[in-house]
Amino acid sequence: MGIFRGSQGLAFIIGPILGGTLSYFHSLYTPFYVDFGLTILGILLFLFLVPEIRGKHGKFVFPFKSLGILSRI
Repeated sequence: MGIFRGSQGLAFIIGPILGGTLSYFHSLYTPFYVDFGLTILGILLFLFLVPEIRGKHGKFVFPFKSLGILSRI
């Protein structure tokens, strides 16, 4: 929880500074493009790095059901 809260605090401080700098030097839309890219990267990392779970009969379970593993960590 400490790492999570620390990263949130750091993002709270650095995010507006970085977003303002990007919008000042490029375009007002640039911070939104960067956010979109980071969101896609996060989704891809989740889909490839979270282990898959097989059901009772050995059938593949879609990766979003793997979120249950994260609650046990």
